[in-house]
Amino acid sequence: MPTAKLTKFNQEIRASWGIFRRTWRTSFKIVFLPLLPLLFTIPYLIELSASLQYNEIPTLKGATVVSFLLAVIGLIAFFMLLEIVRIALFVVFTDNKIGARKALQLGTKRFPVFLYTDIVSFVYLVFASIPLFVLIFWTNNGGKELMHTIFNPIIGDIMLVIAFVIFAIPLFVIAIWLSFTQVIVAVGKYTGFHALTYSTTLVRPIFKQITKRLIAWLIIYVVISQIVSPLPIAYWLIPLILKLVGVALLVVLYEEASGTINKNTPAAAVVARIKRTIRREKEVI
Repeated sequence: MPTAKLTKFNQEIRASWGIFRRTWRTSFKIVFLPLLPLLFTIPYLIELSASLQYNEIPTLKGATVVSFLLAVIGLIAFFMLLEIVRIALFVVFTDNKIGARKALQLGTKRFPVFLYTDIVSFVYLVFASIPLFVLIFWTNNGGKELMHTIFNPIIGDIMLVIAFVIFAIPLFVIAIWLSFTQVIVAVGKYTGFHALTYSTTLVRPIFKQITKRLIAWLIIYVVISQIVSPLPIAYWLIPLILKLVGVALLVVLYEEASGTINKNTPAAAVVARIKRTIRREKEVI
């Protein structure tokens, strides 16, 4: 597979904003769907919380168990819908001709393989985290004191920080490698281990470029969210819009990396123009 060359970050942001601007109605319809089971669950959670405050142990004879079961069912439905919503958003952002209902139907259909792939990704990340977890366990169970005994406290703490950074690198690298996995599954390209492998194949040649873009977007998101946090309505609406644009950015990066731009993608014209610019730059060089 040829190595993809990504374009300028600001042009990718424009493409991502173009996706959101053309699909915002459909996106909001999809995003607010999980609120239904959550609203259904809240009264039972309040009742259960009040019962536990008075130290009432749930029994089969009381209504507390019923509230508990309904609350659990509502929360399960909520988290299932969150997964379906994520799939539906990826579907809509890769094909603007698909409406909310069709996207949710596809999300429901692909939910099992999406969940399976998420579990496989989680297992990979857990294995990558084992050295870091071991270091944390050792530090909290006498390791820190041992370092302070062998070295002076300042040098010991510095060495521990360096060790934490080194042990966290595998987790960070694998997380970046798998950044396209959910998009790949949502659009029906691959599932399970094949999705993880394909994402890694796409990302590894452009690892630095993808990392810089994801970190830059995270900084943008945090800064803008903090700025609007004192404002009514904007404190939740702006971060929600930024999250949707972030999902769209992931789609744009995936399409650039894979070279499979769908003609129905809302930002297809922008991305295509970006690629034409890159080709012209190569010809000039």
